[in-house]
Amino acid sequence: SLYLMCYDQACLGYTLLAVIAGFAGLIFFLLKYRKRFLETNLQITADQVWSEVVNRGYKTNFSKSDLLFGIWQDKSSTEISLIVKNHQNEIVGRVDFSMGVRKFKISTGHEIFDVDFPLTWKRTAHLRAINSNLILASYLKLNIFGKHQFKIPDYGTVIAKRPNLSQRLIFDYGLNNILIGVSQEISSRRQIGRIIILPSNMPLHLRIFILAL
Repeated sequence: SLYLMCYDQACLGYTLLAVIAGFAGLIFFLLKYRKRFLETNLQITADQVWSEVVNRGYKTNFSKSDLLFGIWQDKSSTEISLIVKNHQNEIVGRVDFSMGVRKFKISTGHEIFDVDFPLTWKRTAHLRAINSNLILASYLKLNIFGKHQFKIPDYGTVIAKRPNLSQRLIFDYGLNNILIGVSQEISSRRQIGRIIILPSNMPLHLRIFILAL
């Protein structure tokens, strides 16, 4: 064995250094690969993600102008961001998540919003403008199968249901029992980001709030 071939401390020291260098090289390679992977993902276009929705064959004629899609990107070693683009491939917002924190931030232009998760027995989240106590929208998980709702003052209660148990994590959004939107993962094989279609008369920060959850 390698251990038996080393008869002194110097040999064992060189072996240890070689193992450490090997691990360092592997980590460096994986980080470079992830960086290229994320950069490539950011080049995904609205046309590409729109085709994914169209291919599902909805009877409702959704409008491409209502499309938003978010792409995951590293912000730091402890933070990750969802970069949100519209149907014209313009960056219209971002969602910043931090490890170990029960909240995240949504940015749209010059506006910033906080999303916090109260300590309750059912997963709940509230959307507020930064430094404000006024709740703009609330999220509530309704069952273990993923059904959830968004209560939006002056708009109504949007119910999200999974139409099937696809690995792509698909949701249909209904308002007053009418299908108004859909969301799904961009890829069922890799964690790239999410697609959402909701009426554009719903304010952007609310649509991003729903996308992020």
